[in-house]
Amino acid sequence: IIGMFYGAKKYHLIKPMIRYTTVWAIIIGGLFSILSLLFIDKIAPLFFPSNSSLNLAMKDNAIKSTIQYYNYMAFAYPFIGLTMVSSRALQAINIAWPMILITFTRVIILQCSLTYLFIIILDYKDVAWAWYSIAISCVLSGIIAYFMRVYFVNKLKEA
Repeated sequence: IIGMFYGAKKYHLIKPMIRYTTVWAIIIGGLFSILSLLFIDKIAPLFFPSNSSLNLAMKDNAIKSTIQYYNYMAFAYPFIGLTMVSSRALQAINIAWPMILITFTRVIILQCSLTYLFIIILDYKDVAWAWYSIAISCVLSGIIAYFMRVYFVNKLKEA
């Protein structure tokens, strides 16, 4: 819809649509966060059936790790929604390069650097520190994506 408004040069309709989708993306991400925090301990074991060939200790460890991962990532889900809306909105107004920049920043610069910092430099050997890196990079890239979107959308002028 944003691309349609952009093509029709109805720039005044773009900001309300972006605001609407942003609110819903954050709400849906927040609901998913709450649901994962409340129910991940009941959902995770479903992916490791009792008749699995995994030995019991490995299965229990995998379930525990899955629950731990979702507990850390739950706080990042609203920001993932913010990133998605921001990058797709920029794509719709014919500015696609920020999407690759945001992804590169999230994965290569933030996530890899933070993981290296926590695990190699600070010598935190628990895998949870890799998950912290992922969550922090998702939050920061969501913020970066939001400000990039605001900048470029504010540059649109009614013709």
